[in-house]
Amino acid sequence: MSKPATYNRIAEIIKSQCDKLDKDFFIIGLTRGGLIPASMYARFSGATLLGSFDPKNENGNTFITNWVRQSNELVSVHDFVFCDDILDSGKTFRTMLEMFPDAHFAFVYVRNKAWNELTKAEKKHIIATPKKIMDDHYVDFPWEQWDEPICE
Repeated sequence: MSKPATYNRIAEIIKSQCDKLDKDFFIIGLTRGGLIPASMYARFSGATLLGSFDPKNENGNTFITNWVRQSNELVSVHDFVFCDDILDSGKTFRTMLEMFPDAHFAFVYVRNKAWNELTKAEKKHIIATPKKIMDDHYVDFPWEQWDEPICE
């Protein structure tokens, strides 16, 4: 079953989560679905939007490493919050935890099954409690909705 999500509803969910986000965090959106939520998390929490990160890119870790080295501030991966629109199966989340074991995460939505399969140690990295959805529901995000084909 498809459930349409609106920008307003997503903004409401993110605003309610932002009490756990510190303005000193660096927000990073996981491509593609996490880009818009990341900008909302940054806007509503006052944190710095650092950019985007593609966990499927083999050189992705280089981006974070280079940024930390070039920064004039003392920054650790512990200061990063990786954002995504949904914690679907947990595969991307676990991949990110392997790459950045000290990082934090924020998700707008999470499937019940995925949430129940996470360990307590894994859940401690999720600092913004996501809105739970049924496993048989598909969230139709506004940035995925198109009135006409992009390419023909």
